[in-house]
Amino acid sequence: MNIERESGHPSFYLQGGQVRYPGLRGVFGQLQRLSLTARLTLALVLLNALGLLPQLRAFQGTTGLTIQMGILVSVSGLVVLWFHHRIASAIDDAKRFADAMAGCNLTTTVAGNYPPPLDGLFRSMRQIQINLQAVVGDVRSSIEGFTHAASEIAAGGIDLSARTESQASSLQQTAASMEQISSNGQHTAQTANQVFMQSKDSNVLATQGGESVHKAADLR
Repeated sequence: MNIERESGHPSFYLQGGQVRYPGLRGVFGQLQRLSLTARLTLALVLLNALGLLPQLRAFQGTTGLTIQMGILVSVSGLVVLWFHHRIASAIDDAKRFADAMAGCNLTTTVAGNYPPPLDGLFRSMRQIQINLQAVVGDVRSSIEGFTHAASEIAAGGIDLSARTESQASSLQQTAASMEQISSNGQHTAQTANQVFMQSKDSNVLATQGGESVHKAADLR
C-alpha cells in the first residue's frame, strides 16, 4: 500500500467512509450505486443513441432500417435480461422473504447483492425480522416463566390440599376420641349414681336393722 501511495497510483481510496476505486472499476461501481430510476433512464438514453447510430453513419433505406432494428432489439433484450436478473429476481426474493415472515417463519435468510433501492428494502425487512425474533424470544421467556410459576403454584396447592385432608382426618379422629371419652364419663357417672343409691339403700336397711335390734332388746 505504501508503494502504491509513493507511486501516485493507489488501487483504492476512501470517500465518505466508503471504499472507492479509480478508473473503469470506479465508474462501474458508481453505476451500480445508481438508483433504479437512474439506471432505467440511462438504459433508455443508450437505446435511443444506438438507434440513431445507423442514421449518423449514413445508412439509408432497408439496410439502415435493418441495422437500426437489430440494434434496438439487441439492446432491448439486454435491458430486459438485466431487469429480470437484477430487479425481478430481487422482487421475487423479497416476496418469498415477506411470505416466510407472514407464515411465522423467522429463520429465513436472504443473501444477495441487490441494487438500490431494493438493498434498502432488504435491510429494513431484515431489521423487521430481527425485531420480531427479539419480541418472540421475550414472549417465549415470559411464557416459560409463567408456566414454571403456575406449576409451582399447582404443586403448592396439591401439597396444601394433602395437608388439609390430613388435618381433617386428625380432627375427625380427635372428635371420635372426645366422643368416646364423653361416653365413658357418662357411663362412669351413671355407675357412681347407682353405687350411691345402693349405698343409701344399704344405709336405710342398716338403720332399720339397728332399730329392730333395740326394740328386741327392750322387750326382754
